Amino acid sequence: MNLIPVAQLEEELHRGALEKPRKYSLQSVYPLNDLDDRSFELLVYALAKQHASIFSFPYDFCGLGLPGGDKGRDVVPHHHGLLCGVVQCKRQKTLIDRPSLGKELLKFVLHCIAGGLPLSPDRQIHYLIACSTGINNQAAALVEAFPFSVVTDKETLKTWCTELTEEYANLKVDYSTYEAAIHQGLMSLRVSVILPVDISLSISARPEIAKTFFDVQSI
Repeated sequence: MNLIPVAQLEEELHRGALEKPRKYSLQSVYPLNDLDDRSFELLVYALAKQHASIFSFPYDFCGLGLPGGDKGRDVVPHHHGLLCGVVQCKRQKTLIDRPSLGKELLKFVLHCIAGGLPLSPDRQIHYLIACSTGINNQAAALVEAFPFSVVTDKETLKTWCTELTEEYANLKVDYSTYEAAIHQGLMSLRVSVILPVDISLSISARPEIAKTFFDVQSI
């Protein structure tokens, strides 16, 4: 996975949010949806860089991936030089639903297959969804029972795979041909969700990050 150069990232972090949303002391949750996509991604990266407790697995380096087909930038932690996690940053005002979440997980697996990156249940990768609003009950059920909630529903997987290969030109992965690799890839993921309240607690513990991205008011 290609990463944004560290010097460029540091420059972006130094600038912080282009427009800082106002955050009042009485608000328990930071106004994450008032950030733009770039700032939300940088915020999650800044927290990962400081090893916030919401990232509860070992890593010694984290970067920010170059924008993909959906223009999003993932935070990518590494441990001993190997990819050990992916943090998908989802800033949206509506709750993430089951199809959207399932297709995000499948899209990552398809990218790995298309790029020749082997995935195996013997070396699990932490896949985290950092969301600005949350997920609905059906998406939560998918996460709770993952990976079996996805790999056992072959018809839905096939449909999602077809939709993704039609939407993204660089994902020409035929489900029938790569069914075993897709299942192995999904089985390798350890999926969890980072909710807005968790992100907010991590920000509150780091005043310098709060001031970089928000106009913090004492009243």
